[in-house]
Amino acid sequence: TNNSGSPDGDLQYATSRGATVRYVSNFTAPNTITDLTYGNAFDTAVELIFTPPYSLNGIDYYEVYSNGVFRSRIKASGDYAKNLTPSTSQNLQIIAVDNFFNKSELSNSAFVMTNATSYLNYINFAKYNLSDGTDSKGGYNGTVGASISFVSGKNGNCAKFERIGTSASVISIPDDNAFSFGSGKKFSISVWFKLASLENGQVILSKSNNTIGNIEWALRYSTGLYFSMADGTDTSKSIQIAQFTDTIAADVWYNAIITWDGSNTPSGLKIILNGENIGLKNNSVLPFTGTKNTTSPVVMGSYANLPATNFRLNGQLDEVYFFNDVLQKSEITYLQTNFL
Repeated sequence: TNNSGSPDGDLQYATSRGATVRYVSNFTAPNTITDLTYGNAFDTAVELIFTPPYSLNGIDYYEVYSNGVFRSRIKASGDYAKNLTPSTSQNLQIIAVDNFFNKSELSNSAFVMTNATSYLNYINFAKYNLSDGTDSKGGYNGTVGASISFVSGKNGNCAKFERIGTSASVISIPDDNAFSFGSGKKFSISVWFKLASLENGQVILSKSNNTIGNIEWALRYSTGLYFSMADGTDTSKSIQIAQFTDTIAADVWYNAIITWDGSNTPSGLKIILNGENIGLKNNSVLPFTGTKNTTSPVVMGSYANLPATNFRLNGQLDEVYFFNDVLQKSEITYLQTNFL
């Protein structure tokens, strides 16, 4: 190497930030896929079905092309081709890419017409418009604390939270495995929030029980926006990302979208603030085996039942959505300007 026998300095820095570095030792490409077909079709996404091809090396992912243009990556048969144009004829093909970045030839074509049925609505399993505390989707109904009021928000009315030390200042949704994002499980969360003041430690959303140290995941403000997920087997390990560069002002609406691809690597977790991706925080502790799966509720406005005021949200929440897939750029852009 160019570093006295050690890995190149740039590679060492990349791995310290959670990147995966592979050294190519075999240049044999995967076989070409010959039985590509499709299942469910929506406006911007189509389910792709195929037999995984033989590959001397493990297959890392598949590149998806529509009408000859790269659109997205998928991990396996049954995943969805994304970023497609609604109500348009699609000639879909895929390329298998192995662990050493060897690529197969283009597969056979699967011809399909996208339609006007929303893929976002299809993967949206829980939705809280927060106009009056009762408008939820999917049967995951919450309990609205007595201190919650409903005022004019980003889209109609929204929930207003007070920074007081009582469980009456939260909205609590009973535990369900749908909200536990374990190994291999993809998810996204979208929430509009507006802080009335900028005290540190304000929890926007969490899935937690009555102790701070036993949290599945949490989105909070503390001189920046943080999202963290606790390891499922070791409470000392977590993945945490944060926003430091963009100042969050009081009395301004922001949209935060969190996505997790289930890979149990830092790069699999992203937070997008007003459409801009936020980088990984350095102090993530690895390896990570997936989030906890506790009996804790999902809580809007704090951790569950903690009386301390320094964790309470002082502000407003609106349009809280949960998805069982990783949102793509086009879907994120849609959520910046539209509501489900």
